[in-house]
Amino acid sequence: MDERHFNLKIVEDEYDDKGVLRNLLNLYAYDRSEFTGNEPNSFGVFEYVYLEHYWTPQGKDEGRSPYLLKINNKLAGFVLVNSVSCLNRKDITH
Repeated sequence: MDERHFNLKIVEDEYDDKGVLRNLLNLYAYDRSEFTGNEPNSFGVFEYVYLEHYWTPQGKDEGRSPYLLKINNKLAGFVLVNSVSCLNRKDITH
């Protein structure tokens, strides 16, 4: 069996790099749109209205933290962590 070694880094996304996270999030939303039925806005972008909150004091108070995932120092994904549950909200499409 071929063993593959990789180095995973989880890096908190800085405000100056939020464009990278926004681009990854847009690709993720596009992939999910087949199942969610969500449509892009008039600019062709799938917006996440709470993204900016991940870099505000209020967002930090709500437990919001943005992270980029890197494997062998190459961008591999993202994670948006928050303590706000959407399980019982009717205004959010799952």
